[in-house]
Amino acid sequence: KNNLPHLPETLGQLEKLEFVSFAGNHIDAFPSEIGKWVHMKSLDLSGNRIPYLPDAICNSTALKKLLLEGNPLVQLPLAMGRMRALKKLSYTGKGGWISPPNEIMGKTYHHVVSYLHKYDEAKETQELDLSHQKHEYLHADILALSNLTKLDLSDNLLENLTAVVGEADGRWTRLRGDRDLYLPEIMFQEKQMAKDAMLTFLGEGLNNRQLASRAEKIFSQIDYDGGGTLGMEELDTCFRRMGCKVSREVLLMMVMEVSNDGDDEVDMAEWNRMVNNIYKGKKDAQG
Repeated sequence: KNNLPHLPETLGQLEKLEFVSFAGNHIDAFPSEIGKWVHMKSLDLSGNRIPYLPDAICNSTALKKLLLEGNPLVQLPLAMGRMRALKKLSYTGKGGWISPPNEIMGKTYHHVVSYLHKYDEAKETQELDLSHQKHEYLHADILALSNLTKLDLSDNLLENLTAVVGEADGRWTRLRGDRDLYLPEIMFQEKQMAKDAMLTFLGEGLNNRQLASRAEKIFSQIDYDGGGTLGMEELDTCFRRMGCKVSREVLLMMVMEVSNDGDDEVDMAEWNRMVNNIYKGKKDAQG
C-alpha cells in the first residue's frame, strides 16, 4: 500500500511478471501497456479509483486471479471472455454498470465470467443464444457482435427492438443506448454541465466543415506540448476555459467513450469524435 496516483507506461516492459499488487493506492487509470503482461497470473488492483479497464488487460490470458473491489468500476471489457484461466474475479457494486449489465453484475462472479465467455464464443461461432433470459430490453453489448449470423431471443419479455440499454463494448451505437442512465446523479449532472459548456463555447448553427475547423482550432490551442494528443491536465484546462470544472473521473469517462486504444489521452481523431458526439447529440435532442 502506497500513495500512487498513476502508473508509468514503462511498467509494460516488465513482461515476465506473474504476481503484481497495486492494492490500496489512488490509481485512477491503468495503462494499456499492461497488454504485454502475458504471463500474469495474479493481479490485485483493489482499493483504487479505476472506473475502466483497458482492453489490453485481456491479453493476460494466463491470469487466474483479478481483484478489483473498492474501485468505482462501471465497465468490464467484453474481450475479457478470452481470459479462460480466470478463476477468481472480485469487484464492488451492484448498480451503475454499463457493461456487463446490472442484472449480470449483481450476481456472483461466476455469472459474470460466464457472460463474458458467452460473448467471446459468439465472436467465433457467430451465434448467440439469449433465450429464456426474461429480458425486457436488449443490452447494447449485443451490437458489439457485428458478425452474428444466428441470434436466439425466444422466450423473453421483449416488446421493443428499436432501442437498446447500455453501450456496445463502450461505444455509442446507432441504436442509441444511453450510458447516462447508469450514472450516479452527481456524475450525470457534472457530465451534462461539461457538455453544455462545450456547446456554448462552440456556438450554434455550425455545419460539418465549420464544426471540424472549430474543433481543430481548439485542439491546437490546448495541445500545449505539441505532442499531438490531449492529456488529462490539458483537457481539464480546456473545460476550465469554457467555464466548467470537471472532475478527473468524469473527464476519464468522456475520454473512454471515444478512445481507440484505451489510454487516458485523446488524439485529433478521438477529439473530433468527442466534439461531434456532444454537438450532434444536442442537435438531435439526445442529450
